[in-house]
Amino acid sequence: MAVLAGGHDRIYPPEHGDLAQALLANGAAVSEMPLGWEPRARDFPRRNRLISGLAAGVVIIEDCLIDGNFAGAARGISDERVGGGELYVSNTTVRNTGQIGILVVPAGGGVAGQRIDAAFDNVRVQNSAQGVVIGNNVRAMINRSVFSGHTGAGILAGGALAPIEVNVSNSVSSNNATGVQNNGGTTTIRLSTNDISFNGTALSGATQSFGNNRMLGNTSFGNDPTPIGLR
Repeated sequence: MAVLAGGHDRIYPPEHGDLAQALLANGAAVSEMPLGWEPRARDFPRRNRLISGLAAGVVIIEDCLIDGNFAGAARGISDERVGGGELYVSNTTVRNTGQIGILVVPAGGGVAGQRIDAAFDNVRVQNSAQGVVIGNNVRAMINRSVFSGHTGAGILAGGALAPIEVNVSNSVSSNNATGVQNNGGTTTIRLSTNDISFNGTALSGATQSFGNNRMLGNTSFGNDPTPIGLR
């Protein structure tokens, strides 16, 4: 199955026209755009939410640049699928989105069996309202990633319907209103070997730390993390 950013008669890039025809022999091409619609840069992030909704298994996004002066409620990557599954994002930059750089929250909320397990490696999210937002019923691993220039939090997790676990390691959250924010609910955020600096507030809400994070140059430190060990 292919999910298109433009109309069915506007395959992009055009060189993939033969591939689309071969796919249609035993598969399908899906688009929410009308015939004749030329795909624009902003249509590709919009298309990504259809990919997430259709995928009950694994979604892999790698080596991508999602960029543009998106306004309003635009999101760079939005995984709100029904049925749960896995999300892997690597070597990808998301910047200049209107609302959220990356959103992960199952449509089923607290429904058993609909958890999303997400992994982010070498991801850069810049200049949005919020960097990465993790919602109900998600376990996320964030490694070697950068979140900067957000008017809200670089990393935000919270929700009242189901447990949330977020492990952040070897990453940078800087020049945001808040570096890392726990927005409540049964939410666990663990921090290891991160640089959380030059934010308005370093930490907001409950977090856990292995004691090896650097937090310098923030206007306010915020809430002290709870020290934890290796087990």
